[in-house]
Amino acid sequence: MVNAELRWAARCLGRTAGYGEYLDVALSGRGRRCERELSVINHVDRRTLELRLLGPMEACVDGVSVSVSGPRRRALLIRLALSANEVVSKDRLIDDLWGEDPPPTAAKSLHVQVSQLRDVLRVADGLSAKDDEVLVTRQSGYMLRLEPDSLDVSRFEQSCAAAREALEQHAHARAGAICRAALSLWRGPALDDVSQESFAVAEIARLEELRLAVIEMRIEADLAQSGHVEIISELETLVARHPLREHLWWLLALALYRSGRQAEAVRACTRLRQILREELGFDPNLEITTLEHRIIVQDPTLELRATGTDDSVDMNLSVASSQPRAVLGYRTNLPRIPTPFIGGERLLDEIAEQLRISNVVTLTGTGGVGKTRAAIEFGHRHAAEFDRGVFFVDLAPVSNTGADMTRSRRRCRLSRSASSPCSTLSWTGSAIAVSCW
Repeated sequence: MVNAELRWAARCLGRTAGYGEYLDVALSGRGRRCERELSVINHVDRRTLELRLLGPMEACVDGVSVSVSGPRRRALLIRLALSANEVVSKDRLIDDLWGEDPPPTAAKSLHVQVSQLRDVLRVADGLSAKDDEVLVTRQSGYMLRLEPDSLDVSRFEQSCAAAREALEQHAHARAGAICRAALSLWRGPALDDVSQESFAVAEIARLEELRLAVIEMRIEADLAQSGHVEIISELETLVARHPLREHLWWLLALALYRSGRQAEAVRACTRLRQILREELGFDPNLEITTLEHRIIVQDPTLELRATGTDDSVDMNLSVASSQPRAVLGYRTNLPRIPTPFIGGERLLDEIAEQLRISNVVTLTGTGGVGKTRAAIEFGHRHAAEFDRGVFFVDLAPVSNTGADMTRSRRRCRLSRSASSPCSTLSWTGSAIAVSCW
């Protein structure tokens, strides 16, 4: 009996161009064996319906296209597929297919459309009237029964999660292969047949956002494997199409810097700042401003370094698009200061030197001399050294030191038992302490 993993892999190989590369990586060569076992599996399972919604809608059985005629019937199939294995009420279907002002005959028309669609799917799937239906009727509505890997949208979502997990494990070659296989599922705009229907608008936006996130992860994986020169032109096109997407600008600036184009990398950060100020009235996020500073000072940790944890070169500053987590993706609540820090470089050097020999450094002085400003500047510049984050805690209003400190630490999610050091800037009004543990 063929196991479930081989069954799933063989279906992918039989349906999707590009998945072979992913399976070779993810299954360590077992994808080829799956391909040889495909004929055995087809004798075990009955024919399986597959729906492709990432482009013009296609219905296939064992790779053979099934004709679903009529725009309303196609819209019905797409709507049910988006809620696969869930009952969709008749009222909901009428609203989605006919709009807010349906005709009096909408309920009868829906019944006819479902009956005709069921006949098409039954014949295509090799079923008789006595067999289990793919499109079933329930008391409150209708349900389309699909296996998890029978819908390209589901496979794309699964691949997105797998790619993010691979990036978190610094398995960049595997992440890149998964992303490419996932993107190969797209044959055009998502839900192209129903792009003007109200029920599809939010889903189209969600899928397009997910697609862009996969593109970012693929680029990040390429950056970790010395692919910075080849992807610069692609990134320039992407930032032109999505000028407010800061992570794309971050990737572009890093790629430019690693290609020896420092001035252009700084110019990319400056250009983003101008766009955000003109369009939205605020500055780029901390991720961008920190990268800009590190590019200006030519921080050596921006360069690639080999770690031996993958068959590729690991990035010293990997950030997943949804949850930045390493060198530039640190957690922080430090306030942003719009003005440049001038004239305090020696003080910052002294703080850094003192923290090498002590866990706590206290800055004292009269009000207004710049203690808080210097400490926050130090936190921004050195945040990359603390994997668990850098946090600002205002202790000036504290009345019960022990209880309030406990609550402050809990809010910042700090832990003295953490394996990685943290940094905290605690301000009491007359002094500020920079502490590390």
